Amino acid sequence: MFVWTSPSRVFKKRDRRFFTTVATVILVVSLLSALSGQYVLIAVIVALAFLMYALSAIEPEDVSHKITAKGINYCGGKFYFYEELKVFFFTEKGGRTTLNVDTKKYYPGRLYMILDKKDAEKVRGVLEKHLTYVNTPPETVLDKASSFASKYFSLE
Repeated sequence: MFVWTSPSRVFKKRDRRFFTTVATVILVVSLLSALSGQYVLIAVIVALAFLMYALSAIEPEDVSHKITAKGINYCGGKFYFYEELKVFFFTEKGGRTTLNVDTKKYYPGRLYMILDKKDAEKVRGVLEKHLTYVNTPPETVLDKASSFASKYFSLE
C-alpha cells in the first residue's frame, strides 16, 4: 500500500563546542564520583558518553518501511500485524516528520519511522483504516522526564 526509505533515526551533526561541553560535564561528575568512591557510576557515565558520541558522529543507515493491508514492515525486518498495534501520531524533531506507532507489547513500546512531510497525509489516510489516530502523543514517565531534562539542562 505504501513503501518508503528513510534514515533509521533522526540525526543532527554536532560541532566541537557540543562535545567540549559534554566532556567538561562528564569530567566534573566523574571527579566528584571518584572522590565519593562511586566507580561504577563513572563506568556508566563513560559508557553513556561513548554512546552519545557514536550516535552523534555516525550517520544512520537508510532503511525501508512498508505499510500493507495486514500491518507494518518496520525497518525492512520485523512485521507487526495491526492487531499488535494501538495508536499512531506524528511528531516533528530536527526538521523531520516522524511517524510514531504505539504497540501493545512492552518492547518495543513504540515504532519510530521518519518520513517526508508531503507523505504524512498519505500515510495517515492508509493507517486510519486500521488504527486510531491521536493528535497529542501519549506521554510516559520517561517522556516527561526527558522533556524536563532537555528543557532545563541543554548542552548546546
